[in-house]
Parts: sequence; C-alpha cells; structure tokens
Amino acid sequence: MAYTTDAQRKQLLKDGKPGMYSFGQKLFLKVSGEGKGSWVYRYQKDGKRKNLGLGAAAQITLAKARELVEQSAAKVAAGTDIAAERKATRDEEKKQRALASEPPFEKLYLAHIEEQESKTDEPWNPSHARQWRTSWEMYIAPVFGQKTARQITQKDVLEVLDHKCGRNCPDDCPRSQVWINKHESGRRTRSRMDIILTAAHLKGLRDDESPAASKTIAPLLPEVSKKKKEGENHPALAYKDAAKFWAALDQCTGADAAYLKLLVMTGVRTKEIWWLKWDELDWDDMVIRIPGVDPVMKQRRTKNGKPHILPITPEMERLFKSLPQRNKWVLAGSKRDQPVNHDAAYLLQKRLQEFGPWVDKNILDENGKPKPISIHGWRSTFYDWALEKTDVPEICVSLQVGHVVGTSVQRRYRRTNLDDKRRELMEKWERHLKSRGRLKVVV
Repeated sequence: MAYTTDAQRKQLLKDGKPGMYSFGQKLFLKVSGEGKGSWVYRYQKDGKRKNLGLGAAAQITLAKARELVEQSAAKVAAGTDIAAERKATRDEEKKQRALASEPPFEKLYLAHIEEQESKTDEPWNPSHARQWRTSWEMYIAPVFGQKTARQITQKDVLEVLDHKCGRNCPDDCPRSQVWINKHESGRRTRSRMDIILTAAHLKGLRDDESPAASKTIAPLLPEVSKKKKEGENHPALAYKDAAKFWAALDQCTGADAAYLKLLVMTGVRTKEIWWLKWDELDWDDMVIRIPGVDPVMKQRRTKNGKPHILPITPEMERLFKSLPQRNKWVLAGSKRDQPVNHDAAYLLQKRLQEFGPWVDKNILDENGKPKPISIHGWRSTFYDWALEKTDVPEICVSLQVGHVVGTSVQRRYRRTNLDDKRRELMEKWERHLKSRGRLKVVV
C-alpha cells in the first residue's frame, strides 16, 4: 500500500510503528519510533539498490520530500554518484567546522614565544623574543593574517619570503624580497614559520608537512649571492683608532659606560658582561669566573656553554671599585633587581658617534658609505691588534674572546687556559687603549 497525503505522514509518525512506508515514486518514510522518522529515496546504481536519506520527516513535508526526490533522480539519470556527492559535502562541512574551531597561526606563533620566555630552564632573553615578534609583525602577518596552520600553503610562504612590491606598496617597502634584500632576516623568518607549522602538523592542526621546510621551499626561492648567504662581517674600528675612541668613552660614567668599557677591554660577547654578578669576581686570583650557564637567568652565558675565565686588569679593577653595589648585578639597571638594559652599550656607542665618526672603512652601506662600528666589532678590533702588535700566540687571543680552539683531542690534552699569558696580553691592550690620553666629551 502506497501512502499519498501529508496527513498520512503525520499519522504514521504519531503512531510510531517502526517500518518502511512507501509514498510512491521511490520515496519511503522510515519510522523508528513515536515522532521519529526520516525520508528515504530508493534508487539503483550499477545494478545495486541503494538508499539516500533526505532528512527528518517531522520537519520536511511530503511535497518537499517529492521535490528532493526529483532533484536526486535527475542527478542519478545524469550519472552522478549522489551518495559520494553527499559524503563529500558532509566531509567539507565537517572540515569547515573544524577550521572554525582551530586557533589561527598567529595564536600558535605568539604562544610559542610566551612559552619560551616563561621557561625556567634557559628562557629566551628579551632581545630574541623581540626578533621573533618583529618577524611576525613585519613579514608574516601581512600574508598569513587570521589563517589557521591548516590553511597556509606554499604560495603563502613564498609571498612572505619573495614578496614583489606592487602599486599599493610604499617606495621603501620593508617586505620587498626579504629573502634577497635581507637574507639573514629572511632565513630566520623561514625557520620560524617552519618551527610553528611543523609543530602544528605534529599536533594534528595540519594535514601535510610544513610548506616552509628548507628542503621544500629553497628550490623555489631566488638564488642568493654568496656574499649575502655567508653574511657580512660586523663593522669594526681599526685598532689604530681604538685609543681615540677610548679617550672619548673614558669621560663617560654610569652603568652603560661601564658596560661598554668592559666589552672593549675584554673582547668577549655581550651576555658575558651584561649579566656579570659581584660573586663572579675572584679578588684572590684577580679573575672573573663566568659560568657557562647563568644560574639566575637559566640561559647560556657563553656561546659554547663552558665556563670562561677572564683576567682582571688594573683598569678593570678601578672600574669595578667605582661602581655601587646596589644588588647582585655589577651593571645594575634602573629597574629593581635587574641588570642594565641590554642595548645600553649600543646606545652609548651611537651617541659617541658625534666625536668620531667611528666607522669601518672596509664595509660599505648601500650608498657606498662606511658603516658605523658595531658592539660585536670590538672583538675583531682587539683580535687584529693582538695579532699585529704582539707576539702572543693566536691560541691565547682565541681563548680570551671565547672561541673553541683545536680538535677535541687537543682540547682534552690542553689543561691550561694560558691565564698568565692572557693577563699580560690584556694589560698591553689596556695600555694601548689609554695611549691617547683624555678628550673633553659631554654625553
């Protein structure tokens, strides 16, 4: 018996007797209980009978159900696999719902920075975290926007690294082909994208592997000149001009001046001096004992993670004894129980440019002018002076600046840090710095 009216649909649902009830034209009402039922379209595909659900019978009238049957029948006649089409539609809807619930790439990226900053074991320093945020704000955000990790494609990554400016870009667009024009920034930005996208893949927030992986993206990026790929040297002052610079610096006082003076006098990396603490000064042996990993900041102090011992010269002794002991930090900052600002030495050196200029004549900017010296460049200035003006073996100079010297076998046999030779070397360097006398300087 075939049912033909909408009233019969309602009655069958009210009765709730389970079964399949034909309404003609291959349309059936499947009742599973009182008030519970669904419309079913029965058709044949490749000689097999199949059923296609059309929706809840309580909400869909008989007229609407017949309309849905007509649409489905037309698709079957045209050769469409309506079951596969339905599945694809549902899968797409499911995917879109999942995308809507997933966090955007931005949230994953910034959460990674915050996680690294808050670690108790070797947390990121402020400078490193700032560089990550700059990569996001300047290069990545304009392209990725609010996309999720799953939505980011190789095309997006290429747009970040090889952006070609159009009409809407300013003349000095900072995003213009960063892979070529600022290769070091481009290289780091690619690495940072890859870290977050790889983590997203492992967490199930991405279907395929990171499109920013070097092996994947490198062949698609423009060739970078060997000079840019290797990176330029840090601009450094010629050692012949070091005494003139010191004469200007020697007039400056305060924690920032002490910071820069110690970097110039020792030739070590900034973190070794920036986080210097009073209990690291060994007055009995007249040395500074720098730990490989800082016990307070939980980060490496030295690049190789090994302790570094520096001789205290007479000028360094006078400098240390002139500084107030306000807390554990030798270079105490304005904030409570914090060292001086990381960039304090750089900012002071920049202000001292008016008494120079202090430039590296061998390294030119894009306009052909010598570049101003960098803080890191003082290591090179000291190194050149030591090799040119003293008879000290190069291993002694390398140990002073914190380089790893020799093979692993040689290092196992070498039990000395050449402390006496290095003390003699640093006292000579100190005399060289002070050889010009004093200049009248107001900073």
